[in-house]
Amino acid sequence: MPGSTAPIRSAAETVQGYIQGLHQHWLSQQAAARGSAAGSSFSIENRYRYNPDVQSLPAMVPIVIPLLLLMLPAMLTALAVVREKEIGSIINLYVTPVSRSEFLLGKQLPYVVLALVNSC
Repeated sequence: MPGSTAPIRSAAETVQGYIQGLHQHWLSQQAAARGSAAGSSFSIENRYRYNPDVQSLPAMVPIVIPLLLLMLPAMLTALAVVREKEIGSIINLYVTPVSRSEFLLGKQLPYVVLALVNSC
């Protein structure tokens, strides 16, 4: 069943039932402490502001852009390292006293800054 959110919805309804039970128990304790016999008419209701039908397809579209912004710096770093290896200029880095972490940080930092600028 494509786009099914039945397991998520079932878990959410279970949690909602637990929270409503806790809330009703607390309200009955407060009413008993105050000597009031009035029952509670409060209930917790979920309201979905941006995806009222709780469909997965409309929720997937907005997440693609942040995922791309997260993945692009790593992919561009890998491409830069492979390009240097193919060209042969990575040999210069093998003979310099640069550690692996400094090398990766130096290669990834420009792409991370570019991704941060793009996300703003």
